Amino acid sequence: MNDVTFNKEKTTKYLIWTFLITYVIQIIVAILYRNELTVVGQLLMTVMMFVPMIGVLLSGNKLEGMGWKPRLKGKIRFLLTAWFLPALLTAVGAMLYFAVFPEHFDVSGEFIAANVGDEALKQLEAQGLTYPMYILISVIACMTYAPHSGNAAFLHLCDNSRNHMRLLV
Repeated sequence: MNDVTFNKEKTTKYLIWTFLITYVIQIIVAILYRNELTVVGQLLMTVMMFVPMIGVLLSGNKLEGMGWKPRLKGKIRFLLTAWFLPALLTAVGAMLYFAVFPEHFDVSGEFIAANVGDEALKQLEAQGLTYPMYILISVIACMTYAPHSGNAAFLHLCDNSRNHMRLLV
């Protein structure tokens, strides 16, 4: 691996650019969500994962020589474990949660309607989703993004907060 020297000026520029761009995008996303343009907001949030790279380029750093060369031969087992173990642990956690609170397990949406109000289910229906379809999408998203957000589906299913449910939908 290459020896890297610390450059305070470039690091400061990187942090400023990265936080500035991130906050601007977050403000735009908040405005989009407030105006019920959630799909556009979600797409913009997806673009945000490239902000650190943009910050590197704007701060005058170079991407070459970073030293990341994946060596997959003989390591597939570890990569698959890193990908699916969080999802498996999330599923085990959900099973334990619903074993302790079986009355919360409800794929019809009645539990959320009783605790949050019918408004959350109406928001889903306005987007062309049923509650079971929403659960399925959440579980698929959990499996797709398992390494970094494995708990997302569990949080989607169990959170009773009115404001959080509004953001989820």
